[in-house]
Amino acid sequence: MKFLSAINLILSLLFFGYADGQFSFEINPSVKRIGLALDVFHKIDKQKKWSIYSHNLVAYQYNDNKTAFLIFNKLSYTSNSGIGFSANLVGKIHRFYPSVGLHFDKKINHTSIFVLTTYPFDKNCYNETFLIFGNKYPVAKKLKFVSQLEFYASLQRWSHNQSVEKLKLGLEFHKTQTGFFNESVQNGGKFNLKTINFGWYLKQSF
Repeated sequence: MKFLSAINLILSLLFFGYADGQFSFEINPSVKRIGLALDVFHKIDKQKKWSIYSHNLVAYQYNDNKTAFLIFNKLSYTSNSGIGFSANLVGKIHRFYPSVGLHFDKKINHTSIFVLTTYPFDKNCYNETFLIFGNKYPVAKKLKFVSQLEFYASLQRWSHNQSVEKLKLGLEFHKTQTGFFNESVQNGGKFNLKTINFGWYLKQSF
């Protein structure tokens, strides 16, 4: 576990060491919590097929006064067709687990599609699936209407399954994006609806 924590620290330093990397910061206060996210993305070869990505999230729950952390690091290769594979390191502050993934990542005009399914080496961890469908439609110079649908599912034992759906609608001007989101969370054997959350988000890219 200490070895994986050290690997995560090294990867994070590499991410922030790239001056030409893409950075984005997002804040999303909502009815049930407030979240802060920092994303770093960089293509590391001239052909732009290899890339590194780091997603760092902290969220504070109002009702139980709890703070949650999530770190997702990904080294991936993507072919011209959009199909690729990745080595992932996912966890919290002191606990990480590795996984491998198969993904599809493609942009067509104003639409982007990203699908990732992972397989963890630790049998106690989750098989995870991510789906992100986004659209940025230009309505004026440097102004775009943004819609994004996010789906996440984690599968382990039947009683611990979980899925999350989030819909974002907003406007993007230059590198600043703001709007509203609605998300729902299901868990348990029959994916019973656990909670619905509504909020506002602000995303700044650099």
